[in-house]
Amino acid sequence: MVLYAMRVKAAAVKHRVWTAVVLLMLLLPVWTAWGPKAPVRVLPSSVEGTVSEAVAPRGALSPAVAQPSAASGEILEPTTIPLSTGQEVLLGIYLLGLFSALARLAVGTVKANKLIQQAALRDGRHTSASCAAPVTVGWLHPTVILPEGWRQWPKARLDAVLTHECEHARRRDPLVQWLALLNRAVFWFHPAAWWLERELSSLAEEACDGAVLARGHDARAYAETLMDMARAVMRSGARVNVVSVAMPGAALPQRIQQIIENVPAPRISRTRMAFLAAACAITCAAFAAGRLDRAQARAAQSPAVPQWQTAAGGKMAFDVASVKPNISSNGPLNQLMGGLAGPGAHTSVPMDAGDGQPANGGLFSATDYPLGTYIAFAYKLTPYQTQFLVSKLPKWTTAERFDIEAHAGPKATKDQMRLMMQSLLADRFKLAVHFETRQGPVFALVLAKTGKTGPQLKPHSDDQPCTDIAPPPGSAPTPAYICGAVKLLPPSAPGRMHVSSRKISIGQIASYFPVMGRLDRAVLDRTGLGGNFDFSMEFAPDPQNVLAFNGPQPPDSQSDPSVPTFLEALKDQLGLKLEPRTGPVDVLIIDHVEEPSPN
Repeated sequence: MVLYAMRVKAAAVKHRVWTAVVLLMLLLPVWTAWGPKAPVRVLPSSVEGTVSEAVAPRGALSPAVAQPSAASGEILEPTTIPLSTGQEVLLGIYLLGLFSALARLAVGTVKANKLIQQAALRDGRHTSASCAAPVTVGWLHPTVILPEGWRQWPKARLDAVLTHECEHARRRDPLVQWLALLNRAVFWFHPAAWWLERELSSLAEEACDGAVLARGHDARAYAETLMDMARAVMRSGARVNVVSVAMPGAALPQRIQQIIENVPAPRISRTRMAFLAAACAITCAAFAAGRLDRAQARAAQSPAVPQWQTAAGGKMAFDVASVKPNISSNGPLNQLMGGLAGPGAHTSVPMDAGDGQPANGGLFSATDYPLGTYIAFAYKLTPYQTQFLVSKLPKWTTAERFDIEAHAGPKATKDQMRLMMQSLLADRFKLAVHFETRQGPVFALVLAKTGKTGPQLKPHSDDQPCTDIAPPPGSAPTPAYICGAVKLLPPSAPGRMHVSSRKISIGQIASYFPVMGRLDRAVLDRTGLGGNFDFSMEFAPDPQNVLAFNGPQPPDSQSDPSVPTFLEALKDQLGLKLEPRTGPVDVLIIDHVEEPSPN
């Protein structure tokens, strides 16, 4: 576009510009991996179904509970996602094309070197019986090789040929052609790489033609020379299969017409050249530095910092912290509904401590947890968010476990420890995140009957301390209940899932529903019910819900038709139902994560 706008027609100038483009194109993989980026926002066609993100409702930004996984409404997107089968196939096809193109380039390069070594030096000229036409070979020290019959040429023809080929050598055209072929090999799937290689070859020949005519050689005689060279190549059957530039060159009919017309290209001043170079450099840098990012739908603004972070005091760090890989455990992954207190793991952050209350005298000690659990704790992710987090983080984050022990002030609260954990993850795992707000599909949790809840959802009485072990109204008296977080209880019979909690808000309960019911979207509290509640719920789990019983259940455990489904239990036992809607979702996107640095 810049060349067209500035009416640049000189082949030599255009050749330099496109050579710079080839170099930039070759640097793109390096720039993509390590260069700076400037996000370019584009609106998504749909928020639902994007492969590398999970969504959670804005309404889930409720006060913290006693679990690191029951929390705010941010979600998390990892930078690295395991390749799908289709992506692996595409990668295999690309590598096959790359190796084929590189092998062909390597063979041509080797043959070019052998041609130089085998050329005989006669009368001061390199001559080879393998050449049907003059050819210029060599990267750093180009060599002009003539066919054996060059002694029978008229002096004018020999001078024109040598002028043409020496111009190739002076301009380092063989090196430029090799770089263009390398670029075509790396980007063999991209039409621009093939076009660039052909365009550079054509422009190089056109620039050398211009040099011949500028030396005063007759245009018609030179055109006849090029056609004779083309006939000689046709009679020989094929050119030498080497990386080189050879007469008569590419785009011969167009060049013959330009030579006969002999219209000189207008000269370009130094000022215009400088402006041209600057414009091209700025344009290329803008495109190379740009990174397409899905923008927030309907121009939604980035969400503010969650209220709990502001209330906890903002950025802070542990006084002392240790992060070590755990290589002793082969136990199952921590259950999402158990937060940091799950089977096969240990934590000294008390689950009954309120997020705004002093926690464990300033000691954070957790053993045998994957990185996803620590991120869920640090950013107060809901179980729904954590479910997406575990499934989409890089493989090493689930395969490896870590032990973290850290010390803070004796009065540090759990929310403050979350902020300290954010700083620790940024320091040791190079974790970088940013926030966005988008519109997306959600489920709205509403009352099945206006003004009435179900028999197993009752307001929590403040007269009864939450440390008491007592069941919610209408439930069995045997199991114990946890305060402020949903507890997965042992099934009372095969094929039954039992969950309950005490002193918990409706918004917090809703944050667990996507995991409990295997829903495909987040749940927002739209019941209008304030305060805290006690609840108990029993239903038939999905047979593939590995979170319910740590693995799929056998068919006979799901055969009792009297056990209600999740949606039936939601309506009959809690008096609630789900309605599909569109609503705002807060998105926490991971920009970068690495394996931890040593202590």
